[in-house]
Amino acid sequence: RNKPQPDLHFYSTQEMLDAFSFLGEDIAKEIVIDNTNKIADEISEIQPIKDGLYPPHIAHADEEMKKLTYDKAYELYG
Repeated sequence: RNKPQPDLHFYSTQEMLDAFSFLGEDIAKEIVIDNTNKIADEISEIQPIKDGLYPPHIAHADEEMKKLTYDKAYELYG
C-alpha cells in the first residue's frame, strides 16, 4: 500500500532549461517555453464543478432543527 514514491515535482523553467541545455540555448528555449505556451493556448479551460454551493437536501431537516432548537431552549430556560 505505502510504496515509496520517486521524487516527483514540477520542474521550474530554469530546471527545464538546464535539462535541455544539451540541445543548445535556442532549441531548449523553444522546447521549454515556446512549445509549452503553444500547448497551453490550445487547451480550453474547463470547470469541473459549477460555481456556487450545493448543500445536500435532507428531507424534513428544517422541521427537525426547529424542534431541536425549541427543545434545547425549553431545557435551558423553561
